[in-house]
Amino acid sequence: CPERPVCPDAMQGYPYPMIPRGELREELAEAEHEQWMRWAKNLIPELKQLVQHHHGREEEAGNCHCKSCDRIKRWEKLFIPYSELTHEQKEQDRKEADIVLGKVKQALLLAKEGK
Repeated sequence: CPERPVCPDAMQGYPYPMIPRGELREELAEAEHEQWMRWAKNLIPELKQLVQHHHGREEEAGNCHCKSCDRIKRWEKLFIPYSELTHEQKEQDRKEADIVLGKVKQALLLAKEGK
């Protein structure tokens, strides 16, 4: 299914037969997006204060194209549910999910070995 691709490396030795592989990866990707939104929403007020200080007036900052202003505008467009992200945007979260799956796999293998 193109909406739920599975990275073979991340899923090799998949330890959760009761949860379909693609579903777990997608659940983790969605959780990653939600976590990122919380982080970014907490950071944006600080960025806006820095921008306002840099520009001197809020009105000027709205028309600015400096890195910080562009980042704020780009991030705010991504404050949407995971299901509404583009395929490319979801892939970024899936890459993060693959990292988590790899860590879980490593921990389970170590536990199985008794380490």
